[in-house]
Amino acid sequence: MVEPIKQKAHFSRTATKDKITNFVKYNDWVPNQAVLPELTTKDFPKIDGYSVDPKAKIEALTVTADSKDVTETVNYYKNRVINESSSPDYWFDYNNVKKPIIKTYELGAGQGSAQRTNNNFITVHSTATPNATAKNEAMYFKNNWSSSETYVQLVVDDEECYLVGDIGYVAWGAGYTANINSPVQIELCEFPNDRVRAQEAYVNYVHLIRQFADIQGIPKLLDRGGSREIRTHNYWARTNHETSHTDPQTYLSSIGISFEQFRSDVEGTASTGSQGTDTGETSDPSQDTGETWWRIDPQTKLPVGFTAENGTFSAWYDIKNRRSAPVLTNKSTGTLLAGQRQKYDSVAKIGNYTWIHYRVSTPENGRYEKPEDYHATKYREYYLPVRQWNSDGTSSAWGSFY
Repeated sequence: MVEPIKQKAHFSRTATKDKITNFVKYNDWVPNQAVLPELTTKDFPKIDGYSVDPKAKIEALTVTADSKDVTETVNYYKNRVINESSSPDYWFDYNNVKKPIIKTYELGAGQGSAQRTNNNFITVHSTATPNATAKNEAMYFKNNWSSSETYVQLVVDDEECYLVGDIGYVAWGAGYTANINSPVQIELCEFPNDRVRAQEAYVNYVHLIRQFADIQGIPKLLDRGGSREIRTHNYWARTNHETSHTDPQTYLSSIGISFEQFRSDVEGTASTGSQGTDTGETSDPSQDTGETWWRIDPQTKLPVGFTAENGTFSAWYDIKNRRSAPVLTNKSTGTLLAGQRQKYDSVAKIGNYTWIHYRVSTPENGRYEKPEDYHATKYREYYLPVRQWNSDGTSSAWGSFY
């Protein structure tokens, strides 16, 4: 049993008694009021194996001699077992390359919340700190979690993923309701002036969201209003009004990714519409290729929805190709470097990008071509994004066409 902290205030007053009438006249209390000082985590008793809520605080209280006793309760939570987090050690980047989750800046014992979450939501954010890397953000969270009262579990950029808060424990990212119900909160690093880094970071972000939704057994549905799903910080702000943030939608829109595109990427429909077929999902991230298939018309021998156009594209920037479908979440097998050229046979606007299609012969019956397609044992299909479309109808080409 923990001995409670007792704060006391002392008051005194004098009195005068009339010896004839026995009437007692009381003078005013001295002092007329007193202030019981604020109590914070450093003032609360230590309990082996438990940590006090890092946000726990009892405000200073002004009392008078007539005030009643006041009782305040502070919550303690069983300590997290560091290095036995439910967080996996690896993740899969935009190329489906297995990479370590870096834990250099993971919160230690007594840091952050020790409270377990409910397993209902994956909450997703963007950082609002342009050009800061995942390492920058993780380091900031680690060094400032107490003063800023802000941190999440995972931060991802175009190259790396860092763990800060432990998976399954409360993080301070989107208000009480979101925090207590989200075992995973993920931050996307923002690169508003670097199209290549922004695109690669975005695809990593989508892969990470989908991976951890599978790990936690949370449905891959985005902002649908369900009791268990993936939710943006923006959705929480609009529905719970515990914060006023609009991420990640505001940032994604600024780099040409609509909410509809984001939702389709996260949910796995990936803008294929009636033209594409999802290969299916698995709860084992090590087996999930993340690939989407795009049908080839057996008559035209071109991807469904593409217009025939024999041409050559000359890149102004380094651009990664995508295998099997015009979808950013599919694997890239190579990069067309700035100044290099690529011949193509057809073109189509899919979502926020214009894509060109080209075919490479191969002697293998690759897993990315369906057996019923005429070319299954002869070719692999590749797609290259060559133009980005903005919400106002304008677009930016990434090279020249011949």
